[in-house]
Amino acid sequence: MLVRITSLFALPLLLVACDSTPNHSFDGTMKTEMPSAMEAQPSTHTTSESEDDGLLAQLKADEKAAEQEQAAKEQDNRLRETKFEQNLTLKKSVGTTVCTWQNSVGKVQEIDQGQIQVAVYGRAMSATNGIFFSSTEETPELTKQEANVWTDGRDWAVCDVKL
Repeated sequence: MLVRITSLFALPLLLVACDSTPNHSFDGTMKTEMPSAMEAQPSTHTTSESEDDGLLAQLKADEKAAEQEQAAKEQDNRLRETKFEQNLTLKKSVGTTVCTWQNSVGKVQEIDQGQIQVAVYGRAMSATNGIFFSSTEETPELTKQEANVWTDGRDWAVCDVKL
């Protein structure tokens, strides 16, 4: 589509640029004649202007829809980040389900001197980061990654995942 639209505008300009040939006059000076775009070769395209207008309108509508979809994704990402940051500040007690921004999930097993032990259950491998903090996404399938880790808890936020 874009090639056809571009060619309708570019072809006359290219013809004008290619057709500027020098002409020598009898007095030894050189003159360059530049035909106007209106004098260019007639277009041999079989599409009508209304078809091109329709294609342009569709292209603009598709572009606007893509922009709206991107804006919605960015909004969802900001909301997930905000919820994650808020949940990081919540108190973590034994038995609390916690998640990371990289989609690992587990339960707090023990708390000792500012450190927490998390029994990691698994991770949502193919999901968008922070998926557990989205209000619009369903809980993704988890890949089991069973382990116990001790951490200061700064990267584990309280989350509502059912294990």
